[in-house]
Amino acid sequence: MSGPPEIFSIGPLVRDIVFLKDSTSGVRFRVGSRGGGSLWNVLVNASYLGAKCKAVCVAGSDLAARESLRELSDLGVQIVDQQITSGRRTKTLHEILETAAPSQKVPRHSFSSRCPVCGTETYRKGTPRTGSTTVEKAQRFLVSDGLRAGIMHIDGLDKTRFGLADELRTRGWAISVDLGRSTGLHRMRGTKFLHRLKSVDFLFVHHSVETELYQVLSVSGLDEASEKLGAQCIVVMRGERGLSFAAKFDGKSTVREQAAAHSDNVVDTAGAGDALIGSFLTEVVRNSDPSQIQGPVDAATTAEFLARGQTWAASKCAFVGARGHIAGAEGKSWSWDRARKVLTEAKSVDDLALTNLSRSMCISCDSMLVEQVQQSVSTFQLRHNVLKLPALVEEAWGSRHFSPWRLLRDLKGPGYIIGTGGSFAAASYVGLLLQSAGRGVMQPIRPFDYVRTGVATPLVVVLSHSGQTADIEQAVKKAKQLSVGRIVLVAGVPDPPLGQSLDPQRDTILLAGSTQQERGFLSIAGVALPAFLAWASFQTQTWADDGGFRVFNHLYSEAENRALRAATDADHEARGTDWIDRRMVALGGGFSWPAVLDFESKIVEGTLGHVEVSEMKDYSHGRFMSSIERGCTAVIFGLPDDLAYREFLLERLRRKNVIVDISSSRPGPEGGLELLLTVLHLVRFISERKGIDAAKPEVPKVGLELYRYTSIFDFQNGSRGTDERDQT
Repeated sequence: MSGPPEIFSIGPLVRDIVFLKDSTSGVRFRVGSRGGGSLWNVLVNASYLGAKCKAVCVAGSDLAARESLRELSDLGVQIVDQQITSGRRTKTLHEILETAAPSQKVPRHSFSSRCPVCGTETYRKGTPRTGSTTVEKAQRFLVSDGLRAGIMHIDGLDKTRFGLADELRTRGWAISVDLGRSTGLHRMRGTKFLHRLKSVDFLFVHHSVETELYQVLSVSGLDEASEKLGAQCIVVMRGERGLSFAAKFDGKSTVREQAAAHSDNVVDTAGAGDALIGSFLTEVVRNSDPSQIQGPVDAATTAEFLARGQTWAASKCAFVGARGHIAGAEGKSWSWDRARKVLTEAKSVDDLALTNLSRSMCISCDSMLVEQVQQSVSTFQLRHNVLKLPALVEEAWGSRHFSPWRLLRDLKGPGYIIGTGGSFAAASYVGLLLQSAGRGVMQPIRPFDYVRTGVATPLVVVLSHSGQTADIEQAVKKAKQLSVGRIVLVAGVPDPPLGQSLDPQRDTILLAGSTQQERGFLSIAGVALPAFLAWASFQTQTWADDGGFRVFNHLYSEAENRALRAATDADHEARGTDWIDRRMVALGGGFSWPAVLDFESKIVEGTLGHVEVSEMKDYSHGRFMSSIERGCTAVIFGLPDDLAYREFLLERLRRKNVIVDISSSRPGPEGGLELLLTVLHLVRFISERKGIDAAKPEVPKVGLELYRYTSIFDFQNGSRGTDERDQT
């Protein structure tokens, strides 16, 4: 197979969030986030310098993983496989860079596994590991790919990855290991540990663990370590003091020291070692043939390869962040000028912490903010209900196996799915979900319409969060009169009263609730719980994972961020918050339609305003007459499948209307679920800005009389229909 050898890595993804600390005031500012981790920084540098790089990545099911994977791919690294672990979050580190001047010789920076904004531990707890299954899949891929010779680069001495390394070494591959700042080497004594080290061809050691390595090997210095290990090259990286290396040729070791490359503009040394390693490995593969990795042929060549790496690393130091020298998704590198601009425009850590007081997820690292949720009950009931939702989902997730939710995969329509009030939006979503899974046409319908117009079908699904909604009870009676093949009741309480009339041999009850019942007029859990559990029941890997509820947390966090951005953009566009008092038009369709319905329902029921709703394209058939150029607020619910028309529509709506765009980049059912969650946050923000607790509206007595009127369902029996007063 022609072409130069490749560089291959396998391990967990890491996200870096970079903060700048003003050395004068001590105030810290958030610059932004990039993909990180020494393993992947090496591959990014090597790819940028021309090497062909492949990766198998392990990550959580979150935005950090998607952004990091996209960045690796955009920078030329081929992602041959990815282990996305539901319920886990991608490892995140926080770099604090103290700014003084771009001419400082040794910038002060540190890395923390705790978020400076919320204090959550984000690197070890709840993050995925590289499992044996992932390594086995990687090995099968490399075999099927023809096992072209290459370098496997890893950042540790774990047993799992070294099994693959041993196999590749027998096939002409070289093994490269970066010990970095690894601690705990003293716990790795023994023949197995020594065997792993002896399997390494290129070993990179940070000076902070140099002494510890010598102690573990029972040697006095680099020359003896080289003799004992047999590596082609051992490099000890000493930062601004240069490096030392020991290279072995014809069984003899040569030890040399090399001064650091000069740089006039040292801003941040983070990632400099990774840049050096990436450059060195690129030189090795560039000078090897496809069937066998050949290291440098002599000490002079080794020194030359390393010198090129040092020069490349020095150029990196003029930029902020481990990958600051390489342009990211926005097409710009993180230069010192950009860093200074951040100091004048970005929010400080303290400002971000204040923002967190009204959020359930940290605005910086997306971690759950438990304390804010607990305190929110003393303010708005609606805010409390929305912020407490992840806790309710976690509890419901723990009891998911007590209900046959996976039965949804086997249901066969056509049929009806019935809901009323807030549950109608959830019913619309679940109906679309079943249709998209090939379960037959499922018509969302309200109870009174079903009683009047329903016909016999194989299936009827009814939703009642309380488990005793009177209108739903009448719909169940109608379904039984029609001899419906199967009735499925989705309820938010165990042993729902509505379930007493069902046939236990034929019908099914699905529990979508928890022991912590929410209070208030608007249904929050009644929409989110059945929608998420129904969606998750079709996701085999997520459903099997006891930590799968964290998938909801990630969707919930992104929805919160999206709603906040949309509201902030609307404030800017309207030059204030008056957009929430204008007449609103909500547009969507497909899997975004349930979110449109729920938005209209909550705004109206919470006495927050009035909303006209329209399917996005049907809006063009005259429904635009009352809003297109009348200074309205247009709330757009979009998904990838409507992008072309949506952009065309937005261009025209923006001319004289305020736009609230909460479109999702996720397709189909997952995007629809994210938009339903976005509605909850957007309604919360509107409620807070208007100073109205939408969960506690003033309910007129006559409204309750309308709600309690059920005798209308008796019209089929010839009754005139009476209300409660007539009955008493």
